[in-house]
Amino acid sequence: MKVMRNKDGGFGRRSIFLLQGCLMKAAAAAALTAGMAVLPVSAAEGDLLPAPKVVTALAYEKEDRDIAVSVKIPEIHWGPSVSAARQKQVNAGIRRLCEQYAEEAEDWARQYRKAFLETGGSEEEWKDHGIAVSVRYEILAQTDNYLSLRIMGTDNWSRAHYRAKYYTFDFQTGKTVTLKDILGDEYQTIADVSIRRQMDHRWNGGASYGTFTGIDEDTPFYINEKGNPVVVFSAYEIAPGSEGRPEFEIIRPYAVDSLSELTGLLGMNDEDTSRLFGGGRENWSADRTFFVGRTYEIMLHGQPCRLFTICSRDKIVEAVSLWVIGGERPVTAEDVTVWAGYVTAMMGTEPTLDPDISEGGSRNRRWHGSGLIAVLHQMPDILTISIQPAVGELH
Repeated sequence: MKVMRNKDGGFGRRSIFLLQGCLMKAAAAAALTAGMAVLPVSAAEGDLLPAPKVVTALAYEKEDRDIAVSVKIPEIHWGPSVSAARQKQVNAGIRRLCEQYAEEAEDWARQYRKAFLETGGSEEEWKDHGIAVSVRYEILAQTDNYLSLRIMGTDNWSRAHYRAKYYTFDFQTGKTVTLKDILGDEYQTIADVSIRRQMDHRWNGGASYGTFTGIDEDTPFYINEKGNPVVVFSAYEIAPGSEGRPEFEIIRPYAVDSLSELTGLLGMNDEDTSRLFGGGRENWSADRTFFVGRTYEIMLHGQPCRLFTICSRDKIVEAVSLWVIGGERPVTAEDVTVWAGYVTAMMGTEPTLDPDISEGGSRNRRWHGSGLIAVLHQMPDILTISIQPAVGELH
């Protein structure tokens, strides 16, 4: 996309609306990462460690009727802030799970062997299959606040037998952490909106899969190295098997009291805005030839929203764009009425309705007041609000 700038390096009126139109076509998807920490695999029994350490408490390999079995069972050792009873409870639960996974995997392998031989397969052919089952653990993240690990039971002949359980513990207390602990009372709304937006972006209309109905308190997740929860779904649970086991990073939105707070970004240097609303993430053009601004996750009027800044060449914020609904669900008449009311309250004036649909396909309502122009852009499944100074021809 070619973007025209003014002589002073800023975006012209048409360029700002072109950028707004591009933002309305697709939101940037959050990158999912899962750091793998390498920790010691031994510790003296009974040691009181100052920070939680994951150690391999039991590891063994065996072979039975040409079925190879490999098992690694972890233990977690905390410092004195976690009682010995709590540590024993956690580790006993993890050990039981590992033993259960190993028993199930061996049983599946034995059943497979029996069926193979009963349907004409030979012992030699069975041996050539090289059947193996494995139970192991991975440390997904160890941050200043959380420890996350995954216990897995797998085999090498069927994806259907994959088993996994995720554990996330408070670094200091050893308490099992929930999504509600991390995201707050509105954790379901925050996660559902984020997942639907990411599905829509990732799969060009992920709602068409029709299988995601929302998360609950039992939905698996882990913490990544950035301290954000990553929600995990099983294969086929919300998408075709070709998508594997989909993961979605959920960024906790920064609480904002009113639209008026967003206008304070106008005229600020990007470096200063990086210290607001949780810092946000840099937003570049697809070819990274120019810096667009920042993207923030915020909570406004009980609604998880995505906030974009649009900057000039010298990284001064010239406009802000608030995504109230970004493709995750249809926009309703009530949505439009409610959010138009918020803009009217901020601007102190009533809106005018554009007579025609915009080039970007939106129905627009406009407000002028207090030196600003605000536009509510409405599409079937997108609702955004753009705000910028009313200067020159915009006044």
